[in-house]
Amino acid sequence: AAACSEHLDDSSAVFVTGDATADYHYYYPTVPRRLRRLVPGCKLVLLVREPVAHACSTFGYHRDGELAGFSIGEWSRAFEEEIQRCIDQQRYIHQQRRQRSILSPTQCFSPPFASHLNFFGRVAYRQQLDAWLSAGWEPSQLFIMAAERFFAEPRRALIEVGAFLGLETH
Repeated sequence: AAACSEHLDDSSAVFVTGDATADYHYYYPTVPRRLRRLVPGCKLVLLVREPVAHACSTFGYHRDGELAGFSIGEWSRAFEEEIQRCIDQQRYIHQQRRQRSILSPTQCFSPPFASHLNFFGRVAYRQQLDAWLSAGWEPSQLFIMAAERFFAEPRRALIEVGAFLGLETH
């Protein structure tokens, strides 16, 4: 801690900070503007997964205790029920918006609508990117990579991310 604190008072120090599995970037539409206001010069790295694989993984992760001992058929039925719940949820949100109800965009991305199992919000990559760009982020501040590529070639992927961040390769 002492070694780190020496750098905290140095305004010329360069910091590299990471935030893994940050789900607030798609549940709370105010995040891109707030982050832009707080750290306008930072760069963002987004690792995206193939949407169906991401949905399966998210479902399995959040329902692991409940699914223990399930057969493939039982797991598939539970997954289909969860997908249907998400579809119904999205239909309700869109219906409320069409009727100009009291649901604000923030409410649509907040509980109960933004559960950890809302697969559609997690993989709506285009909408997420649009939110960052409309908040004033420059395309040059964003680095997007497919997770499958990252895991297939981690060394090459890290070199690319490092180059984007302006880090030296060792």
